[in-house]
This record gives sequence, C-alpha cells and structure tokens, in this order.
Amino acid sequence: MDKRTRKVLCSIPGYDPFAGADAYVFDKALAYRALRFIQEFCTFTAGEKAGTPFILEPWQQAIVLNLFGWYRKSDGLRRYRETFIFVPRKNGKTELAAAILLCVMFLDNESGMELYSAGADREQATLVFKAVKMMLLQHEPFRQYCRIFNRAITRVRRGIECASYKAITSGADTKHGYKAHFVCVDELHVHKNSELLDVLVTSTGSRREPLVLIITTADHDRQGSPCNQRRDYAVNVRDGVIRDLSFLPVIYEASIEDDWTSEETWRKANPNYGVSLRPEYMVTECEKAKTNPAYENVFKRLHLNIRTETEARMFDMAAWDKCAAGHPPLEFYAGKECYAALDIGSTSDLTALCLCFKRGDEDDTWDYYWWHWTTRHNIVSRSRKHGIDYIALERRGEIVLTEGNETDYALVRSDINALADKFGISVLAVDRLYQGAQLAQQLQSDGFNVKIFGQTHWWLAAPTVEFIRRINNGKMAHSGSDIMRWQIRNTQAKMDSEGNIKPDKEKSKNKIDGVVTAVMCTALASAYTQSKESIYETKELIVL
Repeated sequence: MDKRTRKVLCSIPGYDPFAGADAYVFDKALAYRALRFIQEFCTFTAGEKAGTPFILEPWQQAIVLNLFGWYRKSDGLRRYRETFIFVPRKNGKTELAAAILLCVMFLDNESGMELYSAGADREQATLVFKAVKMMLLQHEPFRQYCRIFNRAITRVRRGIECASYKAITSGADTKHGYKAHFVCVDELHVHKNSELLDVLVTSTGSRREPLVLIITTADHDRQGSPCNQRRDYAVNVRDGVIRDLSFLPVIYEASIEDDWTSEETWRKANPNYGVSLRPEYMVTECEKAKTNPAYENVFKRLHLNIRTETEARMFDMAAWDKCAAGHPPLEFYAGKECYAALDIGSTSDLTALCLCFKRGDEDDTWDYYWWHWTTRHNIVSRSRKHGIDYIALERRGEIVLTEGNETDYALVRSDINALADKFGISVLAVDRLYQGAQLAQQLQSDGFNVKIFGQTHWWLAAPTVEFIRRINNGKMAHSGSDIMRWQIRNTQAKMDSEGNIKPDKEKSKNKIDGVVTAVMCTALASAYTQSKESIYETKELIVL
C-alpha cells in the first residue's frame, strides 16, 4: 500500500483502522472504485456548487476509502457494518450520506437490496432522499437505470428491479418486516429514543454484508439519548476500550476545555471549515453566543459538537449570583412607582408575582422582588419531585403555602392589594392563561391597570434579551433567594426559526414561573419608561 493511501485511511481523528486488523485486507482497487464513482457520477445538490461534480474533501475520502476498501480475508465480505459520523452542522453530512447510499445501490453485489434513510420526522427523513433524487436527476446515465417516485426510488437491471430505496420516519412497530441492506439514520440527536434505530439495525441480520450509516450532530445531556449512547460507544471503539473491528468511528468535536471562541477550535471540530462552512458565518454566530447564554449552548452543541448540560441554557449562573449584591430592602421603595407581573399557576402549581423598581434617575439598575404561592397539599411529595424543599422555603418567607388542595386565589388577591397600598403599581401584566381570567377580572375591579400578556415569542423575545442583558451587565439586583436561583437554573430557552428566544416552560426542568414574571416586568418597564404611549397601551390587550 502506498504511503498516501495509508495516510488518508489513518486521518480519521484518533482512529487507526490497521490496529488489530489482521483478519482483514484492504483492497485498493475496490476502495478507489467507490471514490471514482462518487466524484464522476454524483454531484453537489445545493449552494453555489450545485450541479458540479462531488469532489470529496480529504476527510470524506477517508470515510469512503475505509468503508469500501476493507474486506474480511475469510469470505471477502465487507469489514465495516456500521459507521458513526459525528460532525457539526454545515459540514456536508447529508450529501456525503446520499453519495454513499448511491455507491451501495450501484456497486454492491447483492440481489433484492432494501435501502432506507430514516429521520425522527418526515421532514428530516426526506433530506437524504431529496439529495439522492437530485443527484440522480442531475446525471443522465443514472436515470436510465432508476425509476424515481415521490417517496421511493428503484434500481433496475435488465428490466428487473434489483434494489429499492425509501425514506421512513419513526413508528418502530411498523418496520419489523424490513430486511435492510443499507440504513442511513439522519440526525440521531433529535430522536427521542432508540426504538427506530434498534429496529432498523436488527433488520439487517439476514443480509450478507449490510451497512448502517449514522450521521448526526451532538445532543444535549439528556437521559436515554440514543445519540449520546452511540457517540460514547464510538469513542470507546476509537480509543480501543471496546474491540469492534466492524464499527467505523468518525468523530469531529471540540472538548469542553477548548476555547470555544477560538478559530483553532472551530477548525478542529469542523472538517469542512472554509469549504461549506464559511469563517465569517462562524464569527457572526460566535459573537451572538457571547452576548446570549441561551445561544452559547446552541453554538457549542451544533457548531462544535460539545454535549451541553441542557439544550439551550437561558442564564449564566455566575452572572446571576453577582447580581445578589447591593439589593436594597423592599422598604426602600415605599411609596414609589413600580411595574408588576403575575403568572397564575394551576390550582396545585406555583403562582408568582414580580415587582421591579428603577433605582434612580442617574442609576439605571433595576431591583426585582418576588412573591410565590402554592397549596400545602402533597407538599412533601412535590418537594421530592421538584428537587426543592417547599417547607424550608416557607420558613424563610420565600413562599406562602395555602391550606387545602388548591392555591387560595383569594389570599393571592388580598396580598397583591396589600402591596398596592405600599407601592404605586403602575401596571399589572397577567399571563393570559384561562385559569387566571377570574383573578385578573377581580384585580381589575380592585382598580389595577391589568394588561393581559401573551406568552409567544412576539411578546417575550425582546424583554427576554433585555432581562439577560441586565443580568450579564449587573444592571439588575435581587435578594439571592433560593427559590429564584432554583428557577433561574431550571430555565431553558425556546428558539423560533428567526433565532428569537423566550423561557420554555415545557422543556425547562421543574418551575420557572418567577422567571416568566421577571421577563413580563422587564417588558412593561422598558416600554413604559421609553414612551408614555407604549405598544402595550396601543394594543388591545385586555381580553378578560
């Protein structure tokens, strides 16, 4: 074997395909046949190179040559039966998967081949299918050997169908009749569990030399993640902890110790850096992540393949803890104007109120104060479930536990009115959830200027960013209470297609009602201090 080929084969990070491979032989002719097939017959399907020959980058050549060049000495069958390609976004994974699929379809000597690409949903499942279809349509000779349908592609030899390819989605119970020769599982990190992967992998059992291709970006640290399980297995194979000579681990990632803002780290994690991944794009994304803790996790996970603690952490805990210094006692603001927000929980959930005050005309620091209520019913089991001691919080005056099995909204109403006797509550924002309608009506009848506040990105995105900015810049202060630190730590971000974020009640661990009230307060304070006729005044908001 020439030195150049050996160097390419060994260029997969941290992996030596020759180690312990005495039972296998590398066939250079077959390896380069696959390489030539891709570069002569496959094309780029998107971007400025669309329609031009798919010339493989060195890291892609390493994958193709290893997959199609190694065979068992004993029977001449394929060595690698599964490969795990762990590469960040925008590195051309989808087109590479499509090209490998076509290699299998046209070059493998197997009758009745069944080929599948699978995704967590229909949109994801069809990405590889669309790339395959486009490559076929862009090359005239391909079309005379294939029949292309909306959801299937068949390969025809001498008028007889010899291979079929379909894109499929989850619903593992419907896939047990498959006898897959080739399987591509796309973006494993978005799969909720391993059921689909397990069914498809076991469906290859009757094939002589099947190939399972998994392409994915990193997942966050969640229980039961099939992506994390497969990635950890791949690392153990790469490092020699597990001996599996039929598994090809291709792992491009930065480590948690690397400087995530460094271009050197970006190059390390992204093999197509400077090719399909533009340096200016990474600069823009990195700057965005520096100013937004929620997007920092997204940047690290999707662009550097770092497994993050949560999907999109909202707050920097160190910055939050610093804001606990210099918080004045509530009496400091007696008789002064404030903005208030109320998040009314269900009958056995948390109800939270936040008041915020501007410290002074020359000081743009904002001071935040919270009150919480919930029922005492099942409080011990709920404390275990939520991971916080509600009884201890009550002793410290951080929460009010009401009697009975439902939160006492009459007491909540009374407490808010008592606060209004001490402070000038200019406006009270209330979550527009149905369970709060009656209390909102009662508070309005008590004389409060009640504004029903939506919970969509349209309402919450801007004040969320402003609240984060105040925390990061030390322009807000709080008392350092355990109940709010718990909620701040719980909070994950929900991002829309435009990159706007808001607190995500569904994905956040446990309760974040106090955080939501703080964001609503920030919205009111920002709007009313900037303009007497704010957006919240001109919009028709009161729908009680």
